[in-house]
Formats: sequence, structure tokens, C-alpha cells
Amino acid sequence: MNKRMLTLVTLLVPLCAMGQEMVELTVSGTAPEGVDVVLMQRHGQRDVMDSVAVVNGEWSYKRTLEKNTFMQMRTETEEGGQAVYLIADGIHVTANMLDGTVTGSEQTMRYNNICRQLDDLSAEAFETYTELQAKTVASDKEMEELMKKMDNAMKSIDQRGDSIMMDAIKQNQDNMIPAAFIGQICQQMDYETLKSVINPEKDYYHHPAMDQPKRILAGLEKRHPGLPFTDLTMNDASGSPRKLSEWCGRGQYVLVDFWASWCTPCRREMPFVVAAYRKYHQKGFNVVGISLDKNAENWKRAIIDTNMDWPNISDLKGWKSLAASTYGIMSIPANILLDGEGTIIAIDLRGNALAEKLREIYGY
Repeated sequence: MNKRMLTLVTLLVPLCAMGQEMVELTVSGTAPEGVDVVLMQRHGQRDVMDSVAVVNGEWSYKRTLEKNTFMQMRTETEEGGQAVYLIADGIHVTANMLDGTVTGSEQTMRYNNICRQLDDLSAEAFETYTELQAKTVASDKEMEELMKKMDNAMKSIDQRGDSIMMDAIKQNQDNMIPAAFIGQICQQMDYETLKSVINPEKDYYHHPAMDQPKRILAGLEKRHPGLPFTDLTMNDASGSPRKLSEWCGRGQYVLVDFWASWCTPCRREMPFVVAAYRKYHQKGFNVVGISLDKNAENWKRAIIDTNMDWPNISDLKGWKSLAASTYGIMSIPANILLDGEGTIIAIDLRGNALAEKLREIYGY
């Protein structure tokens, strides 16, 4: 199951408050028969911060919050409940917990509409997964076909979700809404797109939810396509110092792969790298692994266990590795693909994306 879509709205981004300026959030609303309480929480956080009683189908809420806090208000019923979303901008909000609509500032109404579209996608993802999971399979082949169908369905829903958020960012450059979504999809943006939406001239640039995207952009400033590689000296598995320039910038394509033995996603990616290496190494393609391990024995064992037949180096300093700071690596797996001159031509080629890029380069 694609976990990201199921948690898309409840874990949208670590949306916190806007800092110093305080506003009074006032909300009044209606609720369905049988609903006794409405729950309030900062959108993107699991913990409920408040609740308010529903009396004769009506309720009201007041709280002083940092300006432009992103909020979610929801009910819980056997049918699943209802949720509305708003931005604490000092303008009174009326919330209808029967149909999920709100009235208030223009940005709050837009924000609620966007989040509810994502809610619908999340529900669709869950229904699709449940339906496919319930199917009976009689053979390994049928299971393989079912898993492929499930994966394609979830990817399609993911892409639609990304499109909704990207449109929201582009269409709301004059308000706070982009801060709610840039962090959610910045990993899918290329360097130029991310740089364009992290715009210091926009008011949303200063929202705390932009802190993580800013860090990611700062990392990409050190390894985006078009930059030359930066040389490093680290020990190989035998303890001998090796330079990255022994392999890079010498006329052949090289994938510099950042990984660690303890990184489960890295281990899942490794079969794709192994397949690419075995297919194209005879054409000159090489891989250099840079490990963010601390334990030498675990690192050496993982090299053998995952069939890495290429050079591997590490300073065994974990996240304090010189490689992480030099290339702005804040999560792994990560990689950079260099051309023969040592210029970065692609980054973070995951799964089949690496094979597709190499097929484009080598023609088969």
C-alpha cells in the first residue's frame, strides 16, 4: 500500500505557527445529529489540541494563535466523520461539519477546498487498495500482476495529488497556501522549480513550514545538475585512502551513490543499481558508493550482502560524514550521476529511473 497517499492530509506537512504576530481565531459551526464534539488540531500534527462540545447541532470556538497557523477541525463518527481546514488569519470562520464547507477569508476557503480534494484522493487510495487486496490469486504470476496493478494505481493517485498541490502553489502566490504544500512535494521538484517557489519576495517564504524546503534547497545548491563534482578523500573497505577523482571526471559516466548499511530504503534500491552496473559496466559505466555508516563491520558486510562489485569509500562518521556536508545530503538513498567531464547531469535516480537514464545515454 502506498502509505504516503493514505496519510497525505493527516500528515500534510509539519505546519506550525507563523511566529510572532498573534490573532484571535473564532469559528462557529454546525454538526450532524449524534455528533457531540468537534476536535481541533494544528494541521499536520497528530495531537488534538482542543475540543468543543456540540449543543443542539451547533458549536463555537475561540483561541489566540500565532498568525497563519494551519488548522484542522474534525468530527469522528462510525461513518468516518468530517473534516474542515482553515488558516488562522484573524477573520471569523463558519464551518459546516455536515458537508465540509467553510466561509471566511478567501485563502481559508481555497485552502479548505484543496485539502478536501486531497481527502478524496486519500479515500480513493484506501478503497483501491482494499479492493485489490481482497482479490484471490492462485499463482505467483497472478500475484505479480496484482502487485503491479496495485502499484500503478497508487502511482496514478500520487501523481494526481502532486498535481493538485503544485497547482495550489502556483495559483496562490499572494497568500500563505503554498507554505502548506511545498514541503510535501519538494522531493518531486527539480532544482529550478524548487528554487522558483522558495521565493524570498513572497510572504509565505517566512512561514515556519518553509524551513524544511529551505534546507532541502540549500542541499541541492551543492549538487544540482550543471555543477562539477567536488573531490573527496576517504578510506575504502581495506582502510586505504582513495580519492573520488580516481573514478570521476575521467571520460566515463559515474554514479556516486550515498547509502548506509542501516538504511532499509537504500538496501531496497540496491538491486536497481546492481542491475545497471552489470548491464553497462562493460561500456565504461562505474559506480562509487559513499557510505554514511559508523560501524566498519556492518558496512563491509553490507557491501558483500548486496553484491556491490564497485568501489566503496567512507569516513565512518555517519551523518557527520564529509560527504554529507559537501553534497548537502540530508536523506538517503541519494545519488549523483556524472558525465565524463565530472559534471552532474542527474540526481536521485531511484528505481527504474536509473535504468531509463542509462538507456538514454547508451542507447539500449
